[in-house]
Amino acid sequence: MPDGANKGSFVQGYNAQIAVDSASQVIVAAEVTQETNDKKQLLPMLALIAANLERKPKRLARHGLLQRGECDRWVRQRR
Repeated sequence: MPDGANKGSFVQGYNAQIAVDSASQVIVAAEVTQETNDKKQLLPMLALIAANLERKPKRLARHGLLQRGECDRWVRQRR
């Protein structure tokens, strides 16, 4: 949204995350936060996916900004 105090700048007020089943293209989890950075949103989203589906995800496709090690650790811990 435009920042009324500073011409030409924007304020990021919300950060939305979704998780989609790749085969059915159905949204299996969604979350909106007021965090400006999504780096800490992966683990809560994975937990929400597991809770909604009553099982852990088999595979993860991560956004380029998320750290690969965080994805790998989560999968290893839940095997």
